[in-house]
Amino acid sequence: MEHLSQLESSSSPHRQDVANVAFAEDGMIVLMLNQNGLILNCNSVAATLFGCMTSQLLWQHASKFLPSLAGAVLFMNGTINPRLRFLSRIGHLFEVMTPAGEALLCRVFFNEVIDQGQQHLCLVICPETSGKPTRCIYSPD
Repeated sequence: MEHLSQLESSSSPHRQDVANVAFAEDGMIVLMLNQNGLILNCNSVAATLFGCMTSQLLWQHASKFLPSLAGAVLFMNGTINPRLRFLSRIGHLFEVMTPAGEALLCRVFFNEVIDQGQQHLCLVICPETSGKPTRCIYSPD
């Protein structure tokens, strides 16, 4: 998270420090994507789950881990694709693939973030455990 030191959420006028609350590592995978779906940054939970160093995840396309994003348009008319936002809000379970081929069911939350005038997509991925929803609270404030 070092190179994205300060973020500004498009829904909040407050600046964010990505090393703090917004990227709490309570079992949640956090991926910061550019508008093309390439991973710009991730937390250590993502690296642990995917069995590699965080630097090895950078510039990989998110669809490598979230196959349902393959070919998906992430932004439409300057905002997050409404269908993705809808699926996120209803708690749709997405399949997340690990490099070992293991499929995990996860809730994925799509958050728009502005960093130095650039629009990015922050994915907060909450794996399900034993059919029970995980505690996943994402509050950038």
